[in-house]
Amino acid sequence: MNIAVVGSGAAAFGTLLKLKENLNKTGDKITVISKDLNYINKIFLDNINKKKIKYKSSSKSGLHSEIRHNFGQSFEGVEIKNSNNVIYDVPYSGGLSDFWSGFAALPMDQNLNKWGLKKGEIDSYYKHIAQKLNLSGEKLNMLERNNFLSTKPNLYVNSPPIKEHSLVSKLINKFNKEANNERFSVHKNYVFLDTKENSSTKCINCQSCFSGCPQDSFFRPSKIINDWIFNKHFDYQNEEVDQIKLINKKYEILTKSKKSIVFDKVFLCAGALNTAKIIIKSFGYPSKNIFLYDIPIKHFPIISMIPKIRIDSGTFGLSSGSGSIILNKDTYYHLLFGQLPKEYFKNKINNKYLSNFFKNIFDTFCLYGTIYGSLDDFYSYQLTEKLDPILVNHDKLKIINSNLNLVIKKLKKILFKKGFLVLNQFSIHGSSSAHYSSNLFDAYNIQINNKGEFNKNLHICDSSTFGYASSSQPHTFFIMANSYRLADNALQI
Repeated sequence: MNIAVVGSGAAAFGTLLKLKENLNKTGDKITVISKDLNYINKIFLDNINKKKIKYKSSSKSGLHSEIRHNFGQSFEGVEIKNSNNVIYDVPYSGGLSDFWSGFAALPMDQNLNKWGLKKGEIDSYYKHIAQKLNLSGEKLNMLERNNFLSTKPNLYVNSPPIKEHSLVSKLINKFNKEANNERFSVHKNYVFLDTKENSSTKCINCQSCFSGCPQDSFFRPSKIINDWIFNKHFDYQNEEVDQIKLINKKYEILTKSKKSIVFDKVFLCAGALNTAKIIIKSFGYPSKNIFLYDIPIKHFPIISMIPKIRIDSGTFGLSSGSGSIILNKDTYYHLLFGQLPKEYFKNKINNKYLSNFFKNIFDTFCLYGTIYGSLDDFYSYQLTEKLDPILVNHDKLKIINSNLNLVIKKLKKILFKKGFLVLNQFSIHGSSSAHYSSNLFDAYNIQINNKGEFNKNLHICDSSTFGYASSSQPHTFFIMANSYRLADNALQI
């Protein structure tokens, strides 16, 4: 059988992993279609052996104008009409997954219920993903996963925990000295990161995550997919798919460069936005509106009221702390904690020595916190027939903002008792959480199924199958495991 996999991000990784395992049984010919697969890989290869990493910034508009661990390479967001928000779109390499695949939280049971899944349907697939990747973290009590609000992937850890920032360590220790507070938790983050001794790509705690990991320690799907292609497991077409046509029970893929390729079976893994665009161009606009979903996100500074004089400079550079705060019994908000990265100061202060000086001072007393919206607080963007996203739940913005502000105030009371002050008046909205999903199946009146089957032999294996927003941080790990599950079921005779 001649099979195409469109994409090279997290969903494509899970799909291709299953197809690769099946190759010896079937002898299928599998082709990966992705534009400029090696774009990010080349950036890392060009920088991997450099002793000094020069941070390149084209903007001083803030930390998130430069996306992390990519040596200053950035991309534009797709603007949302009647909103200041954006949808990040990376039209090359592994897409967003090559930038934001680090954190490894799991979805809660309530997430799965919204997506039409039960925990038992997905849990067995996480191990297939974890066996192929480095998952850094602490192995905790196995009963931890029985908590339906838990997002810790501790059962799948296979790499030593990260070395957290000194203030994050102080924060964690303050709360871990007493019995667990069911309303608030904080712990070392779980990260798809190589921390194994004697590994050539081991994290060296240089704190350069935002401007380029010199070790290439983070999981990047395009790197592994490229290796599979190099080792002749798959063919590769350096193309961007425009539309798909069904002709005589086969699928003709038409690319934006006007190339035509015919396949027996297609797995579409292009991400919620681009998959929707391909489907609209291929099948016409549906009878119902197509909605893309995103989760709100806020950042806020945290001050340690007693500065920590001795700060270890050799620590993990991203959010080394993770946690949650829960309101009203089961309203879960995901949290991240970390130090202000050196790239922030380099953006603000155009002097190497001064930026390092202020970085060292702030490290003694200042952290940042990030909070993600709850399960029911999400943005809805209608994707029009002209493929423009428009915010449709404008009236809900005030409610979302009010809910986040309320939670931050609750967090302020909790942290104040432990000697940390949340400066909620300085909180800022992020323009996107980059956790996208859609109602694509429902819009075309197709029942979401365990094969991701949109049409016979046309399978969608990305977050287009969710049908609901992806709350908090349970995104990358689930997407990989779920795409593996969908591909596994799709291959069953």
